[in-house]
Amino acid sequence: MNPTVSHRSFLAGAGSLLRRFAADDRGATVVEYGLLVALISAAIAGTLLAIGDEMNADFTIISGALRKSE
Repeated sequence: MNPTVSHRSFLAGAGSLLRRFAADDRGATVVEYGLLVALISAAIAGTLLAIGDEMNADFTIISGALRKSE
């Protein structure tokens, strides 16, 4: 068997596979939705961390006011 022919055949097959892979966009939508979910989750976590202490103080005040009214 001629190694040069086998090598060329392999490269042609690999090139064809890469072209098909680059043209296939079925998984792109899933990746995009995954990135959106990650971005939204990070925004929610950041917001909660930023206002968490303030919310805790507000609930403490409300809780104290409710205890006094009993």
